[in-house]
Amino acid sequence: MSQKYRLSVFLDETHSILIARVFGPFPSAELCDRFIEAYAEIGEPWRYDRLIDFRRYTGHLEDEDRQRFAQTWAEWTRDFHDGRRVAFVTHDAVEEVYIQQDYASFPKDTMRNFYTADEALDWLTGRSGEIEFVPLALRA
Repeated sequence: MSQKYRLSVFLDETHSILIARVFGPFPSAELCDRFIEAYAEIGEPWRYDRLIDFRRYTGHLEDEDRQRFAQTWAEWTRDFHDGRRVAFVTHDAVEEVYIQQDYASFPKDTMRNFYTADEALDWLTGRSGEIEFVPLALRA
């Protein structure tokens, strides 16, 4: 019996946050396709800070799919100079390393990894006194 997987995407219009949660053993290419489709359906996903929750993801996003998403994002945002905050939530140490390597592919955005969604939301909404938000683009 095959395991089920899904991507859930929600918009918090009050705080301008896009929340994406990945569940199960999503095949890499299909996950990349679903992210692109979901973001395209939103229309202007670059207007939102983003929380990407990988805690229940049991697959692995391959380099070519990470690069394909980064290229799509770069095309969508080429006329926008301001980036947003992006919080990743994962318990997988290997995936965390890959995510940190991806930071350079999104030079307009400020990205951080978190262990809990609460920490990530506190950072995204500016409620965290412990986690300083520095609104500078990351440099490779």
